[in-house]
Amino acid sequence: MTTSADTTLGDLAVGAAEGTRTTARWIASALGAIPSLAVLGALVRAPGEAGFRAELLIPGVLLAAAGALIGVLGFARVLAPLALESKDLADVDLKRVAGQPFETAAQLQSELGRTRAGARGLEADLVTATAKAQETERLRVAAEANVTDAEAAAGSGTPQDPALAQALRTARTELAARRREAASPAARLASLQYDLTVWTEQTRRAEQILREAYLLRAADEVRRRFELAQLLACLSVLLVATGVLLLAGAPAPKAKTEAPALLELTLNDAGRAALGCPQLPRINAVRIGGSDTAPTVVTVPAPGCPSRTLTFPAASPAPLGSVSVVPTSKAP
Repeated sequence: MTTSADTTLGDLAVGAAEGTRTTARWIASALGAIPSLAVLGALVRAPGEAGFRAELLIPGVLLAAAGALIGVLGFARVLAPLALESKDLADVDLKRVAGQPFETAAQLQSELGRTRAGARGLEADLVTATAKAQETERLRVAAEANVTDAEAAAGSGTPQDPALAQALRTARTELAARRREAASPAARLASLQYDLTVWTEQTRRAEQILREAYLLRAADEVRRRFELAQLLACLSVLLVATGVLLLAGAPAPKAKTEAPALLELTLNDAGRAALGCPQLPRINAVRIGGSDTAPTVVTVPAPGCPSRTLTFPAASPAPLGSVSVVPTSKAP
């Protein structure tokens, strides 16, 4: 008999699994919000004219997205419905289900198959026995009707009429025989009905124990998935944190702007031709950009040589002359 302890165990298993799923749903919701906030916080900083460094931006976004996906999918698996089959019960310890005699799921399933087969066999016999009992009962009722008719005829006819008396005796004899014939099928029908009740009850008990086994297996699977989801959550946080660090460094630093420097340009023939100053050996200029070997300069106006802006290469293959920095103390 299934005890109240069995039902309580099943209820606890269902409650534990549902509670675990509720916790997983809450953690998944919280985890899903973390990477999005982190990414937005990292991207809120304007990159300026220099833009982002692709070698940090792309891995950062991918790692943050992967971390979010792994964490959410891990807890989503906890919430996913379980599709358990009989083979999944192989490792369930049925001793955890109180008040039942089975130690393994194989024993339980074998007993359940036996009781179901027994109940099915009795159902077929019960159909035959019911038909037989109904037929014999019909004949008994007909025999009782014949006796009633014979008694009525004997009572309304000539007293001591031999023919009517004989018909009454014959009807009563047949009624007694029909009653004897009906007794055996009725008894067999009652016996089969009782046996079917017993087999059905045994099947119901085995099915209840099987249900408890499925509940335990489901609770174990939900707990296992939850533990795996917790490990994936740690990995998710690690990936998101790495992605955030990369995103934080993704904005490219602004190029350093150098203060204008006063240069002295010593001109060669090509330099004088470029400036349009054929007699000028050297000229001062202010550097506004470029490189040390080819600065971009604005020349200081000189007699016969107006100010010009140009790039002044001082190295091969086509130098315009040489460049030297005018010391601050000598600057005008």
